[in-house]
Amino acid sequence: MNKWVSTFLSKRLVFRPFEFTDAQAIYDEWGKITDVSKYVTWWPHASIEDTFNYVSKVINRYNDNDYMEWLICLRDTGEPIGAICIQKINGNWEVGYNFTKSQWHKGYATEALFRVLDFAFMHMRLSCVYSSHLEENKGSGYVMKKCGMTYVETKPITTKNIETSLLVYKINRLDWLMTRVESEVPKLFLDGYTLRPMIPSDIDYMCEYFGDSDVIRYLHKDTRTSKVGVKNKVSELLTRCIEENFYYWVIVDDNDTPIGNIALCIDSSIHAYVSYVLSKDKWGMGIMPVMLNTVINYAFTNYPDMWVVEGSCALPNKASSKVMEKCGMICHGSYKCGEHQMVNCVSGKYPLVRYQITRVDWRKINYET
Repeated sequence: MNKWVSTFLSKRLVFRPFEFTDAQAIYDEWGKITDVSKYVTWWPHASIEDTFNYVSKVINRYNDNDYMEWLICLRDTGEPIGAICIQKINGNWEVGYNFTKSQWHKGYATEALFRVLDFAFMHMRLSCVYSSHLEENKGSGYVMKKCGMTYVETKPITTKNIETSLLVYKINRLDWLMTRVESEVPKLFLDGYTLRPMIPSDIDYMCEYFGDSDVIRYLHKDTRTSKVGVKNKVSELLTRCIEENFYYWVIVDDNDTPIGNIALCIDSSIHAYVSYVLSKDKWGMGIMPVMLNTVINYAFTNYPDMWVVEGSCALPNKASSKVMEKCGMICHGSYKCGEHQMVNCVSGKYPLVRYQITRVDWRKINYET
């Protein structure tokens, strides 16, 4: 059995494998409806036997790891309203879908495509997914765009003895992660700056400051500086934003130009960890203490049980130490649980200096008069 055969949910929908007993509902709701079939490549079902054959084909293909199709049902009633599949065609993974006409224009197609793209990228770990629609079906193209897919090309196609055009869209995993994280990571607004989720155009800016030897001198020795490396690292971080209590912000100025990044990892209900990097041309301007203080405030304000927020830096990185000290963080030295902490940086191996601020100290700084 295909390892992807599973049932999952979205806000209003249930996605489940087909069963033979679904044939009648499929035939009645959309299999025989010409207004549905006119926008797809299959002919309307002439009889219930056609629908049984279709359902049998879907179920038999559940043994094929390159194909998965789900029946889409309403969560409230269990009523089948459509189907959506993802399959490998000529080396590319493609999504296709259809819905009963009575449920058009209710946002179900967008909700379903979004959820299946999430399944494809987060569970199947695909790198890219395509979808397409006939030129006449402009509504489907609108759905694809709402889900972050971008137009690729238009192909001539002959379907049901009619010459028309097929519009092709796609989305890669990194762009999908950015689309998902946009709803996972809140924007934080400051005077002259904003902490926001990442967008595709940020990658080039990040490559600039991660390519600066002075910026990465005290970062971990595995810091990636090439565009491919930065993209891969960003993909890992954005995946953490979705799967864990992890926040990764881009620091942008009033022109929405990225000048750095800051992360907050909630690794338990009472403990969090912060890290950051700033473009060299912004050093010495007092920017990072403001950014770090904003993130510390977010941690203590939004996690009521949070007791301590921790940060660290290589011992020679005096500038980073000063940033944390300005935010009220206290140095706890290079030892943890009796062990001397070391860090392998790009420029060498150094003692790792730990800083912490507790909720008590944070409240003293922010609330004592």
